[in-house]
Amino acid sequence: MPAWIANTQVEIIIVTSQEGLRNLFAMLDGQSWLRHTPLVVMSERIRAEAERFGVDAPVFVASAASDEGLLEGGPREIGHTPINSCISIYY
Repeated sequence: MPAWIANTQVEIIIVTSQEGLRNLFAMLDGQSWLRHTPLVVMSERIRAEAERFGVDAPVFVASAASDEGLLEGGPREIGHTPINSCISIYY
């Protein structure tokens, strides 16, 4: 696992491409939290790919293929806790 993430509690992950999703799993596969962390993705194709990777957390699809769409498509909070940390995977 990369050192930068060793002591971080990731609450949500933004993924903008299928290649980015594949790279994420290549870097962090084997980390039990990865498949249980909610995702915000750019398209239904990426959502389907996440399911093939075994993601069992909620996968939110952007309302439009833009930064604004990603923000609108994602949750504002998880449970009743505001989102404080996020990893964005851009490729």
